[in-house]
Amino acid sequence: MRTRLAATLLAITVLGSAPGAGWGQVTDPGFVDAEQVDRLTLMNKDVIRGALVSAVPGPYGLRWQHRWIKDAVYLSTEGISSIELGQRHAQVAAAAHTAAVTLSNGDQLLGEIVSLTTDALLLRTSYAGDVTILRAMLKRIDPTIGVSSVAYEGPKGLDGWAMSRRNNAATWKYKKGRLYSVQQATIGRMLETFPDKANIEFYAAWRVYPAFSISFYTDNLQSVSGNCYMMQVSGASGYMYRYSTQGGAKNLGTMSLPQFKQHQPGRVRVQILADKAARTFTFLIDGSVVKSWTDANAFAGGGTGLVFYPHSHRDLRISGIRVSEWDGKIPEQGEAVNRVEEDLIRFINRDKISGKLKSIADETVIFETSYATLTVPIKRVTEIIFSDAGAERARRRRNDVRAEFREMGSVTFDLVDLQNNVLQGKSDNFTEIGLPLYVLKSLDFNIYKEKAEPGDDF
Repeated sequence: MRTRLAATLLAITVLGSAPGAGWGQVTDPGFVDAEQVDRLTLMNKDVIRGALVSAVPGPYGLRWQHRWIKDAVYLSTEGISSIELGQRHAQVAAAAHTAAVTLSNGDQLLGEIVSLTTDALLLRTSYAGDVTILRAMLKRIDPTIGVSSVAYEGPKGLDGWAMSRRNNAATWKYKKGRLYSVQQATIGRMLETFPDKANIEFYAAWRVYPAFSISFYTDNLQSVSGNCYMMQVSGASGYMYRYSTQGGAKNLGTMSLPQFKQHQPGRVRVQILADKAARTFTFLIDGSVVKSWTDANAFAGGGTGLVFYPHSHRDLRISGIRVSEWDGKIPEQGEAVNRVEEDLIRFINRDKISGKLKSIADETVIFETSYATLTVPIKRVTEIIFSDAGAERARRRRNDVRAEFREMGSVTFDLVDLQNNVLQGKSDNFTEIGLPLYVLKSLDFNIYKEKAEPGDDF
């Protein structure tokens, strides 16, 4: 590995060096600490530490400094997988943004809602000024994050997660919003609250065989048992269990999963709808109902925990976890539930209504229903979900880069340039935007290409 990396450094020095551009003669990367350098990963997984200086799309468009190389070197963005950014000096004071905006392509930006019209949303941010986002690209707005109906959304790191240990070695790792199993061991966390009617969602991916369990409403983070309910997927079959320390394990039923073929990689959106009072549980795959169960006994859950467990070695990736309140409506067997026919608004008292979101202005929401037009202070709203009717999604472009924020969220855009610690990009979502590097923790390049991943990255 060291030999290959040395050869890579030599190659980019010979092929891409810029005469006269020494370490001390280019733009100051602006690090808080001189030791906190950037970390560049190539498509073949070689890693180079140094400092990101500038970038434009195309051959040898990225300028990179390394303290052991006299001149700055130039690399093609086509050969770069990602850059983990060292911490930089903030140019303005960080703002406590109260709103989160989720776009149809999965991007999420924080800010303050200024206005919404039939055409666009105006989002005020401390890091990029006012950003205008086309309404057709909006998926969801959480205007008051602090009182959201979402109990948990992540992961954003390993903080708050408890892992069982094996041979005194790490059993899970975190990378770019994903949890990877390193060994066959549990990972779990206690939520501040677990809704009585809960929508539990996450993406599960595997390389060989789908085999994993998830426990919820649990009081035990070191096992899939305890006082809880547990859903298990094992290839083309699935099982629903209740666990209690007094009564042990009881199988509530099985389900057939013919779409899961053995020895074939896959990725699915898993969804569990749980009603604590009714003791009903519904399992969905990619938005379609697979099966529902009812527990005839007393509710078994004893806590607010959520636990994942892989049944095979190094073959499970979990991402996009979201636990939120659910309205209690159980879809019909095989019914797809992902499509939203009308705009939906949820209030802090947990009520919700469907209709047409007309506008937002002066911290007031105008919402039209079949029986009346409502005028509501935005501070009374916890969530707005936009109808799929007329929804659009940003086009994928060859030079798209995904920038992940240090605080929360990410944004995808076509790279324009990077100069003086500001990344410029354009997208169908919001035309052009400039992001200072101090608000970002990583950049992903070639995001639509297959990449050579080491061991447990897939």
